[in-house]
Amino acid sequence: LKFNNKPMYPGGSAHRDFVHSLAFSPSGNILASGGYRTVKLWQREKNAKSFQLNVGNLVTSSAINADATLAAFGMADNSIQLVNLATGKVQTKLTGHTGAVMGLQFTPDGQKLVSGSKDKTILVWNLKSGKSERKITSSAAINAIALNKDATQIISAEADNVLRVWTVAKPAPAKPAKTKVKA
Repeated sequence: LKFNNKPMYPGGSAHRDFVHSLAFSPSGNILASGGYRTVKLWQREKNAKSFQLNVGNLVTSSAINADATLAAFGMADNSIQLVNLATGKVQTKLTGHTGAVMGLQFTPDGQKLVSGSKDKTILVWNLKSGKSERKITSSAAINAIALNKDATQIISAEADNVLRVWTVAKPAPAKPAKTKVKA
């Protein structure tokens, strides 16, 4: 950016506003940074951005899948944008939260995305169908989420200063007790 034909940020600047989220790809060579209405992707070994995405809203969280082909960006408008990293184009927009999306993480197999929101919910998304297959409701706003190593548990960091652990898969329904009726 220039002002009066001089660089506005002569020492360089990643964003013109606050950076709200960062996520490395599992290989560690791509960094996604999310700021106000902008997401930038950086090649770590070259320390240069690949391309810039203008997403039109405040980015509150970000994640990159294991093979670095897809990025997810949580938005202040309560949506999630899935971006194809080869083209830089928005591939899918996921909606289901009623508060800002504050945490995102892909499962290692790339089949699911887990999102946590200020609306006190965690959603487990099936990326093939683009639909939420599990909704977990907590007692406090979700500030961040993480998955354990084998992606069977979700850890949520919540506004009431408590970490909670949830299962990714829906618990099996309780089986009704068998009763014998005498005739």
